Amino acid sequence: MSFQEKKVITKISVLVACEVCIVCAFLTSCARDSLPGEKGEGIAVEIWTAGRGYTQVLELSKDGAYRAFVECDVCDSSRVNEGHWEEKAGVLTVLHWKNDSSKILRRGMYKGCVALLPVSEDEKGSLDSIFFRIDDDCPDAF
Repeated sequence: MSFQEKKVITKISVLVACEVCIVCAFLTSCARDSLPGEKGEGIAVEIWTAGRGYTQVLELSKDGAYRAFVECDVCDSSRVNEGHWEEKAGVLTVLHWKNDSSKILRRGMYKGCVALLPVSEDEKGSLDSIFFRIDDDCPDAF
């Protein structure tokens, strides 16, 4: 092998090594343990959202506490509801949601997306009443 060929092979090897390092750094930065809204042993809070623009946020802690609030750019969104929730057979009851009434949701799927669906006949069919995991891109297609 000539000196020029060795020189070219060395340059190619260095370029390949650099690309491998860049890919490894990218993969490491993208690695995660888990995201909010996922159920798992290490998750302390599930975060769910409903609506677009005027967004309801529901944070469910594993200890049975919840926080619910609204995120809105053009309205007063300072009110936070707090209380307790419980789940039995995939049905969640959020106690003291509004005016001492409870909100009942069930875990399920909506158009292929994991969701918390309203049980109340008044809220069924309203996309603003369906909660999706905050980290899920699936409902963005609606």
